[in-house]
Amino acid sequence: MIGAVSDPLLSGWSASDIHVVANSDFLAGNPAAKMLFEVMRLELPTVAQQNNRMNQGEDLQSDIERHVDEWIADNQAIWDGWIEDAMNAA
Repeated sequence: MIGAVSDPLLSGWSASDIHVVANSDFLAGNPAAKMLFEVMRLELPTVAQQNNRMNQGEDLQSDIERHVDEWIADNQAIWDGWIEDAMNAA
C-alpha cells in the first residue's frame, strides 16, 4: 500500500491541531484580531463533533452558522473572555 498511511505526509503540525494563518501586515494593523487568534482554542472533541455533523449532512452555510451560534450559547463565558481579551488588545 502506498500513500499517507504507509508514507505519512508531514504537514508541520499535529493532525489534531488547528492553527490560524494570517497575513503579517493584517495582524500588525489589527491587534484585536491578532489577540483573538492567539487566545481562541477549540478542544478536539468539539471539532470532531462539528465535523461529524457536517458529515451527517449539516453542511450548508446556514447549518455551520447554527453550529457556531449553538457553541457560543453553550460556551458563552469562554466566548466572552476571548472577545474581552481581543478588545483589550485593540
